[in-house]
Amino acid sequence: MAQQYEEQYQDDGNYYEEDGYYDQEEYEGWLWDDAKQQWVEDPNWVDPNAAQYNDEQQYTATATATNTVAANTGVARRASNTVPSSATATATTATTTASHAHQTRSAGATRPAQLNTTASATSSGGGAASNRPTSSSRSTGMMRPGDVQRERQLLSARNQNSSPKIDETNIPRVQISNKVIQYESKPMLDKLPPGSRTSYIAQDCGNATPRHVRMTLYNIPLSAESADKCSLAIASVIQPIANIGIEEEEVPMVDMGSEGPIRCIGCRAYMNPHALWIKDGTQWICNLCQLTNECPQWYRKNLDGQYQRRDKMQRAELHRGSVDYVAPSDLAKQMQLEPAFFFVIDVSCVAYQRDLIKLTVNAINNSLLELRDQYKSEAEGDDEKQAADFNVNNKCILRVGFLTYDSKIHFHALSNGAMHVISEVKDPFVSLPDSEILIPLSDDEKFAEWQRLLLRVPKLFEENALIPESENKSCFGSALYAASQVLQTCGGKIIAQQTSLPNIGIGALKFRDSVEVYGTDKERELYVSADPFYPKLTTDCASNFISIDIFCCASTGYCDLASTGEMSRKTGGQLYYYANFNRSRDAESFENDLRTNLVRRTVFRSVMAVRASKGLEVVDYFGNFFLTDNQEIQLPIVTSDTTLAVSFRHYERLNSSSSGDENLPTHIASIKNKYASIQVAMLYLNMRGQVYIRVHTVALPIVKRIADVFRCVDMDTVLNVSLKQCAQELVSPVSSTMTISAARKSLVAACVDILFVYRRYCAPNNAQRQLVLPEALKLLPLFTLGLLKNPLLADGVQIDERAYHISYALHMPCYQSLTYIHPYLYPMHRLSENECVVSETGRVLLPKAITLKYDNLKFHGLYVLDTGRKLYVVIGPDLPAPLFKQCFVETKSSKHGLKIDFKEDYQEEIDDLGYRLSLILDELRYDRPYWLDTEILLLPNTKDHDAILTMDQHEFLKHLIEDSSRIQTQHRSSSRQNPAIMSYVDFLVYIHKEIQKKFVDL
Repeated sequence: MAQQYEEQYQDDGNYYEEDGYYDQEEYEGWLWDDAKQQWVEDPNWVDPNAAQYNDEQQYTATATATNTVAANTGVARRASNTVPSSATATATTATTTASHAHQTRSAGATRPAQLNTTASATSSGGGAASNRPTSSSRSTGMMRPGDVQRERQLLSARNQNSSPKIDETNIPRVQISNKVIQYESKPMLDKLPPGSRTSYIAQDCGNATPRHVRMTLYNIPLSAESADKCSLAIASVIQPIANIGIEEEEVPMVDMGSEGPIRCIGCRAYMNPHALWIKDGTQWICNLCQLTNECPQWYRKNLDGQYQRRDKMQRAELHRGSVDYVAPSDLAKQMQLEPAFFFVIDVSCVAYQRDLIKLTVNAINNSLLELRDQYKSEAEGDDEKQAADFNVNNKCILRVGFLTYDSKIHFHALSNGAMHVISEVKDPFVSLPDSEILIPLSDDEKFAEWQRLLLRVPKLFEENALIPESENKSCFGSALYAASQVLQTCGGKIIAQQTSLPNIGIGALKFRDSVEVYGTDKERELYVSADPFYPKLTTDCASNFISIDIFCCASTGYCDLASTGEMSRKTGGQLYYYANFNRSRDAESFENDLRTNLVRRTVFRSVMAVRASKGLEVVDYFGNFFLTDNQEIQLPIVTSDTTLAVSFRHYERLNSSSSGDENLPTHIASIKNKYASIQVAMLYLNMRGQVYIRVHTVALPIVKRIADVFRCVDMDTVLNVSLKQCAQELVSPVSSTMTISAARKSLVAACVDILFVYRRYCAPNNAQRQLVLPEALKLLPLFTLGLLKNPLLADGVQIDERAYHISYALHMPCYQSLTYIHPYLYPMHRLSENECVVSETGRVLLPKAITLKYDNLKFHGLYVLDTGRKLYVVIGPDLPAPLFKQCFVETKSSKHGLKIDFKEDYQEEIDDLGYRLSLILDELRYDRPYWLDTEILLLPNTKDHDAILTMDQHEFLKHLIEDSSRIQTQHRSSSRQNPAIMSYVDFLVYIHKEIQKKFVDL
């Protein structure tokens, strides 16, 4: 009967019936079961649209484990956020399951049998399943495949109009383990490095370790088309002379004689472990440009059966991704100079009245004494680890000097102690020879005399205390120019102190801060230098390899850091900002920041070049540096904290063949186009007068599928690059309309695009009501929200403060950017025996961080919040008295009333909470580019009116980024449209809706 029905009603591929019209496509993939009187899946059916999920696109959720958070039901399929490495984290936003109209069937898909009505008539066809229903069954009114599709569309529409809900106890959050990870840094498919905040021991097995180079993608897409579909930038974050970890090996030194290291004759890349050797070691193929090079006779060595040199493990450049090549002799001679640290000290009435002058000279003196002792111990062989990096037979070549300024410039002669005053600050000059201003740091006799001159400075300018602050004069620009003239021939670093707006001499500035322009297009103009003097001085300093660090100890006024801070940004320097400087509060931070600045490892006169494999090219650079006309990165100073980012793009497919490939050995041909390489080379002069070329090389597997790209995305690097890109666009925007608001919108759009691409190409089979997050990027929405609420992009931030955050973001290492965007909140009142104790390796084991929500804070608790720039110690009002007495002491002051300070006479035992509190504070401050000041405050009660909260309590609440911003209490309606003030849950819902809109617009 079915056959008769088909013959009677089939016409040109369409089926007709009395009650409607059905397209043949509606039946594809389904069979009618006469026995069950319902539609069933055709096991032999193949989706004709499967081609759209080809090798670059096909990746289904059924191929991987999923971490699905049940919405509205309070039941999660996984109890925690920890998911397998290849898993897909999904957050379901509704209890009703709905799928796309053309969704491929999966185990959870709704079938016709679930929607059919009960049949009242049966067919005589027995249990056989036919390709078409019988006429009797067609007249029963039961739902057919076309009806099923329309029902799905209706369900989808209903779900889109409903309010999505998320079980917030199971959404992805940051987790950090105290476990120390052993990591081998080598090219491996689907292998991500440990997180930048994770404790790990890295072994260089051919690739530079993540401490020096981190990539956004550890699987590189094959072509530009694949890369564009991913919406993920190919970028690297480079920290050239980063401190190495405990138990890690130093970067080895390689000396290849007076001619220098072996390089490719084509792209000038340096010899590295990923070069390919052929013809019994007489030739090598560059892993970057694919050019075949002749090997010098003296460097040749036989190959083994795997085409590896037999001396590979005896030569560091052949098995280590990071090496220091000794520079060729002719190049080294050109750089044999004696750089200097030159201090520009503010002695104006503002500085004197804040007791800043004495603080400054003492901090400089103590820091230089420590630096001298450090190099003496190296020369004596006490510190073997650092001595390996330097030639202990050479003395430290560093010199030091200083000048002072107020309304005039003062030079201090070393020979007779005379003070030379330059009153013509519109045309400043250097009144003394170098020998009277700069002295070798290693010369004991001269340093003692220089100390005497430095320490007498506070007494020399006592009369400035009588000048009213309203009459303060500052020739800061003129003083910087004079300092640059002192270092013009030798280079080095200017450490300058600023307390007020420069108002006389060259570089004088006018007050231009206005709250009225905040949030408007005109605000962008405030981040551009107001006087052409500063950009010109910046260029001159960079050309002469002079870096400028600015310590802005601001008075209550405006200092225009957008103008003066540009000099730090473009000379590889660093900006320090102490708003409303107060000695009792900020002295410790100032002293420790200056100490770190001077004592940490520093190299001079650096020039960096970044090269990439054939098919990739450098697009942009982000960081504090000067870019030359030939696209070389010029860094007058590089420290252990100096970090910059480089982005790349395709200009052709990465596996394109070269002429002569057909003649290569089979083994070499099979691996030649398997990896893409990035190489960073930096020429530098160290404090011992030695010239090296530090080379970092990274090789990464090339993949075809988009899913493979998403599996190996390093979230830490993506965040750091995004941070630097946002900061750089604010000071040199790609569009004249770029504002703070536009930067936030661009950031949210990028987050939506990335997750949309993943959903579209890598997880098409998940229900439409699910927010699908790739495992490697499951924290992308949380970090995006944190960046939106950060002072870098938040509304209402004072101009000097934002200028500081711009400079800080461009200089920030990866591990620091995580805390900067997403603070860590540690509960201290419920520590286990394995938390806040010293481990066998000397590290302090941190307690498990809790969610950044006010509701998670208990009035009987004690918390430490690490914001990356400040530490808050938050005391609950009901903290038990015994715990309070172990940690704090209360003192009474006529000025401040009752004040809480840390207890210093604690017992160094695990039962003493004060001791464990001191351990975690010391651990959080370790190896940071800035000193973390500590603020003790009481846990605020937000149920009371905001007027009773202190400014510090308000700042503390701003860091609880998972809560809605408190500004929305007066504008609740606007918060639904403004992602920057949403809670984390609301932001996830917002992102999900935006992704759904993009599917509708397809």
